[in-house]
Amino acid sequence: MTKEKARPAVGAAGQADKKEFLARTNLSQINFTTPTEREQGPVEGLLGKGRENALSLKTLAKMAGFRTARDLRLQIAKERKAGALILSSCRGHGGYYRPADGPEGRLELQEFVQSMASRGTCCFAAATAAKKALQKLDGQIAFDEVEG
Repeated sequence: MTKEKARPAVGAAGQADKKEFLARTNLSQINFTTPTEREQGPVEGLLGKGRENALSLKTLAKMAGFRTARDLRLQIAKERKAGALILSSCRGHGGYYRPADGPEGRLELQEFVQSMASRGTCCFAAATAAKKALQKLDGQIAFDEVEG
């Protein structure tokens, strides 16, 4: 007689319970600075919580020891890709910051997502126009080819 490991009978019902729980989760109650398995990057560690504590690109570059704004932006992109919540805003004095806790942080995150989505849409539209221009150029016949 062989012993088989018993498998929990979670199935579809368990998955449905999990989805329902996640759907009911209220993000406004989450502390966005809860420690994670991820180590904070050098830029993220310098940022305060909330838009009112935003640091300008110039100030942050100086504080973080970057020689150029481009180098700082590359580091921010790297940290964001690793999961850092580094928000930016052009409102008021603008700058970079981490989301505040609670409902205010939720609003800051929503505004940041909308801003990034809009920027992405604009970039996609520009790329689409350039692609159409390339296709038009590829379809043209050069005068040298006709005379040849």
